[in-house]
Amino acid sequence: MSIFFRKIVFYICFTFILTNIFLWFLLKNYPDYFITNIRDYLIVKEQYNRINVSKKRNIILGDSRTNTGVVVDILGNNYDNLAIPGSSFIEGYFTLRYLLKHQKLDTVILGYGFNYLLDGNYWFDERTIRISNQIVNFNDIRQINKLERKFSQGINGKLDSSMFNFETILYQTKRNLTFLRFPIMYRHNFFSNLENLVFRKKNRLDILKSVEFHNGNLFYPQQKTTKKNIVQENNLSISNKIIQSYHDSLFNLCIKNNIKLIWFIPPCLDNYPKNKIDKIIGGRYLFFEPLVLGNEYFSDNTHLNRNGAMIFSRYIKNNLSAGLN
Repeated sequence: MSIFFRKIVFYICFTFILTNIFLWFLLKNYPDYFITNIRDYLIVKEQYNRINVSKKRNIILGDSRTNTGVVVDILGNNYDNLAIPGSSFIEGYFTLRYLLKHQKLDTVILGYGFNYLLDGNYWFDERTIRISNQIVNFNDIRQINKLERKFSQGINGKLDSSMFNFETILYQTKRNLTFLRFPIMYRHNFFSNLENLVFRKKNRLDILKSVEFHNGNLFYPQQKTTKKNIVQENNLSISNKIIQSYHDSLFNLCIKNNIKLIWFIPPCLDNYPKNKIDKIIGGRYLFFEPLVLGNEYFSDNTHLNRNGAMIFSRYIKNNLSAGLN
């Protein structure tokens, strides 16, 4: 190899290594700018921090609809809202498993929207494995990869290849490296994120002002809401086998630890047929019928505003009083 080509190879390798060292430093010291977008990082990290310090014996697990919709101040001091925006039963199981290592639980209340159960949930790769924390470890990621290979189905329902091919290997390798925080996996939008950090750090403060954290709740600013849609009754079941697997694991973990398990469906402007809900519930839960609220109680089509959350929380409290006595 000529001196010229050796220099080119050396320059490319040196630049690659130097760039990754620099990105590693940024990931470590400014994760909110480089792990994912600032808004997602602040929102999800807030809930992960609550999970790490929670000592309550009654917990609420769910997605963003439950995060916004259940005000634990109304339920009482013995409840903790640990719902993670964008989560499904996968994060719910990991959260429950983590808590049971440190404490005893009496009641677990589940509040998940059906859309993540019917259609899958791409937020696991976008948020959970990026904002790594104590509830998930690398063996958990490997187990999910194994389930994908077993069912030929991704968490988002789109990995439908009939065999473990090169595309699947590449996809799962990227997931592993992302979870392990390899800098090269966070190069996407690197320069724009760096610009935000250096010149527009005010953006972080603006985002913090645009949302309101309150004891496990995140209230969104008012957005446009539209009329209600009725989700079709056909095939109303947990179609994602990986999410179903973690649902069963969560359920069995509660049974094993003598934990009372309750399920409610958070209000949403997209309604689900009541007579088909039992296909998913399966008669195994203390179940609260969905509460129907008008547009004025929503910040958007999916999330309750503060007034809606207060009404729904009182509804949950009344049902708890009736169902647990």
